[in-house]
Amino acid sequence: MTGLFGEVFLSALLFGAVTAAIPLLLAGLGEQMSEKAGVLNIGIEGMMLAGAYLGFVGAFYSGSLWLGFLTGAGGGIAVALVMALLCVRIGLNQIVIGIALTLGLEGLTALLHHFQFSRSYPRLPAVDLTVIPLLSDIPVIGPALFRQHLIVYLAVALVFVMGY
Repeated sequence: MTGLFGEVFLSALLFGAVTAAIPLLLAGLGEQMSEKAGVLNIGIEGMMLAGAYLGFVGAFYSGSLWLGFLTGAGGGIAVALVMALLCVRIGLNQIVIGIALTLGLEGLTALLHHFQFSRSYPRLPAVDLTVIPLLSDIPVIGPALFRQHLIVYLAVALVFVMGY
């Protein structure tokens, strides 16, 4: 393969697609859990926003990417608990509460980010890749599927755990 769509390009494209799909995969698994519990979770995007913002802030200020992952998960769980309290315990409308949480958190995270980082563009270091020997040497798909972040492998394993 030569030219624009060479091996390096296709491998990088597939790597990026897999990496970008993981937050959606995790959100989908969370929604599946909600649906099994009988809750229509329209507020999942708000939970993702809270988790993403708090994860970034946690990693930025602590200097630990793993602590950032934990604070992000904690932020999503906190919003899920608010949703559960309002919808399951109090019995409010799930759709209205979900939309309100999403819109409220969209504004709140944008506002907090603006106040904290308005004139700067802070960066975090990249997460180390986990390489699976031999499989990572397969052309095109090897680097894309078997040289990924540990979170990717954990998310894929979680699909099988939740399916069981």
